[in-house]
Amino acid sequence: MRCLKCGGSYSTMDTKNSEKNEIFRRKRCKLCGNLVYTKEVIVDYDDIKRDFLDATKYARMPKEDNND
Repeated sequence: MRCLKCGGSYSTMDTKNSEKNEIFRRKRCKLCGNLVYTKEVIVDYDDIKRDFLDATKYARMPKEDNND
């Protein structure tokens, strides 16, 4: 992950776990000191697999030929 302001890299300052299967991280840019917070959420693999397959199915659909 790169800094939104300067493109530098972040270092993690704090990590906190919640009871709702979430992980919060506080990160600071090594170059400019920009502070950001990230949130990681644990999700069910079957949901991700289904969403990925749906997205790729629609991305590969052939375009309709409108040369009438």
